Amino acid sequence: MSVSDQDTGGPRVPTRDALLRAAAQLFAERGAEAVSTREIASKAHVNNGLIHRHFRTKEALLREVLESLSAEIAAVEANGEESAILLRFFNAVREQETYWKLLARTMLDGQPIECVQKTFPTMVRAIELIEELQRQNKGPTNVDPRSVAMLAAAVAFGWLVFEPWLLAAGGFAEEEKDAAGRDVIRLIREFLTRQNP
Repeated sequence: MSVSDQDTGGPRVPTRDALLRAAAQLFAERGAEAVSTREIASKAHVNNGLIHRHFRTKEALLREVLESLSAEIAAVEANGEESAILLRFFNAVREQETYWKLLARTMLDGQPIECVQKTFPTMVRAIELIEELQRQNKGPTNVDPRSVAMLAAAVAFGWLVFEPWLLAAGGFAEEEKDAAGRDVIRLIREFLTRQNP
């Protein structure tokens, strides 16, 4: 069972999974600082002491939640053309609202990155895909692929977090939202895959 499954009131699941799901939902809603371990345990329907048994600290629980959600996103279908895989990554992140809201909230709360996440499987995979595109002489070939991946991630996360504001500021009506989103994705894809002379 994945961390992203939001229903903790169904049949009994292993304690660790229940704690991860409950923490993910509460942290995304209110931020890790505003959530107590008692609230997490209550939502997971377990004893508060089990959080400390399984994770030791709330910070370790936060890190495992983010790393688990990131690993789920990185597990998207990896076959096909590189830009299509990158598009699937973006869509996987968009669908995993808990992850991007939690990541944004955690960064805005000032959590040190070394306390938040130690592995970055989604970025590692994006860098690999960009390296492959560069070997095919596509996209910005004279730039470190890590920088390209950071730019693509910044645009994607910026779009996800600020979409309502960006649409309003850009003068888009609600019924134009999907078309504007498709345009942004198309522009990123063109940037990453344009053939160089």
